[in-house]
Amino acid sequence: MDLMTLLFATAAGLYSLKAARDEWREGHRASGVFLAVLGPVLPIAAWWIMRLGT
Repeated sequence: MDLMTLLFATAAGLYSLKAARDEWREGHRASGVFLAVLGPVLPIAAWWIMRLGT
């Protein structure tokens, strides 16, 4: 498993959760929910794609 890819996906997921909080506070509910769902999915998807490649 490529550790750098997994770390990058995890960082992107955490940033997505921060952006979701900011969007929610500004009243953009739909994009806040989308980003909140996307946050945990990014590292899981990266791990799954890397498993398929091996």
